[in-house]
Amino acid sequence: MMFPEAFVRMGVKPTRGILLYGPPGCAKTTLVKAAASSCRCSFLSVSGADLFSPFVGDSEKALAQVFRQARAAAPSILFLDEIDSMLGSRSLDATSGRSVHERVLSVLLNEMDGIGRSVTERRGSGQKTLECEGEQSEGQTKKLEFQEVCNKDVIVVAATNRPDLLDDALLRPGRFDQIIFVPTPDKEARLSILRICTSKTPLDDVSLEELAAETVGFTGADLQNLCKEAALLALQENGLDAAAVNHRHFLKSLQSVKPSLSQQQMEFYQNLFSTNDLS
Repeated sequence: MMFPEAFVRMGVKPTRGILLYGPPGCAKTTLVKAAASSCRCSFLSVSGADLFSPFVGDSEKALAQVFRQARAAAPSILFLDEIDSMLGSRSLDATSGRSVHERVLSVLLNEMDGIGRSVTERRGSGQKTLECEGEQSEGQTKKLEFQEVCNKDVIVVAATNRPDLLDDALLRPGRFDQIIFVPTPDKEARLSILRICTSKTPLDDVSLEELAAETVGFTGADLQNLCKEAALLALQENGLDAAAVNHRHFLKSLQSVKPSLSQQQMEFYQNLFSTNDLS
């Protein structure tokens, strides 16, 4: 999205769909927001509660409207949070007929296939007409192709904790063709998270480096909870006029705050796909 001219020069179509998966609490949503901020593009977020309606056809209409808004605000990132709650695998729901999840899945597949094409929407009729670029002159065609990459850039980013529940049609190349595992933070990342979580907390002789080494397997949410428990423990011991949180409070909090993920759960996530680790 930041260097579209390079993709046009190399004749490569940019990635249209990215799937982030990993344990809960590893900042997948925050990562997407940071990417949208660094690219200086529009950011649209959709959850299951925004889509599903008790009225037939409203869910599909709402999803199509979101894609229209993303194309109108291009370049933009359309974020589908907890996509496994919106869409399921059709093979797992074969006995229920055409459920609302299956209809929403069909709309999503069609919309993702149409991202980046030259589309003229006829307002009021609800129909879309594809313009044939072959009828244009060669120079005009190259110009439209460049505008398509530069100005009609929409990337769909989805996050999930259960990628094994997604339909296979979503994971084929051309849709969510980039599947990235977001793991639990390493020691350096844990140290950065602890510094952020304690930036407004008065500390007294606290070694954050030692805490980062002792919190192997902690997610970002677990580390935030650890800092909160240490502060509450300081208030309980010293009263409301507590001056600071010391290292002993953190060590005592480590006895009650444990990693939310077991080793078996971590192995489950790591063995799902053979993808790049996003450290």
